[in-house]
Amino acid sequence: MSRATPRSIAIRDQITIALLLLGGVVLPLLGWLVGAVMLWRSNTWSRRDKMLGTIVVPGGLMLPAYIASVGSGAKSCAGSGGPTVPTIVSCHGGGSFLAGGVAIVILVFLTLVQLASSGRLYWAGRLRT
Repeated sequence: MSRATPRSIAIRDQITIALLLLGGVVLPLLGWLVGAVMLWRSNTWSRRDKMLGTIVVPGGLMLPAYIASVGSGAKSCAGSGGPTVPTIVSCHGGGSFLAGGVAIVILVFLTLVQLASSGRLYWAGRLRT
């Protein structure tokens, strides 16, 4: 059984992988969609690789970036009042420590899965003849 010799991956294929990974963060949804179309139009990858690149964490790092920015559990407070009026404070957000911890675990998991998927596409692209 002969094994394929690794070759350099074409610039177009590198751009495809970058768009699948980062396109959803740079141009929300549109960047990832362009990467997915480029992936399916390419002859570099097998159907299995194309399914992997499309289905595993659709949107690339867009969802982990969203979780990091919104699901941080930050608390914001605003108050109103004056010298003769009692101060009224209204606070929003500030989820529990458990919710913040779960968000971090999900964030790390989704990021690692997406990086592994992109790495798989890179190596498959190098080995494909």
